[in-house]
Amino acid sequence: MSKMKYIDSWLSGLGLQYLIPKLQASNVTTPKRLAQLSAKDIYEVVGDNEEDRRKISFLIQRLQKILSSKGEGDKNHSFTHSLTFLVYISLTHSLTLFHSRTHRWNSDD
Repeated sequence: MSKMKYIDSWLSGLGLQYLIPKLQASNVTTPKRLAQLSAKDIYEVVGDNEEDRRKISFLIQRLQKILSSKGEGDKNHSFTHSLTFLVYISLTHSLTLFHSRTHRWNSDD
C-alpha cells in the first residue's frame, strides 16, 4: 500500500475524504508530511468546520506519536501500530455511522 493510500484510508475513515485533493495539492502525500501540519495549515485546508479540524488534529497528534516512537525500537512495531490505528479509525467511523443511522431509523417509527 502506498503512503498516500494510508492517508486516503485514514481520512476516509474519519469522514474527511473531501480533504484528500486539498492535501495532495499542498504536497501532503506521506504520513510524515501530514504529521508536520501546523494549526494554521489545518485551518487553511479544513476551513471553519470545527468538527473536521478536531478530527484531523486528532489524526495528526496520533501520527506524531507513532512517528516519534519510530526510532525507539523495532521498525515493524511502528508499522504494525500504524496499521492498528488505521483499522481503529475505520471501524470507529463505520460504527458511528451505523449507530447514527440505526438511531435515526428507530426514531422514525
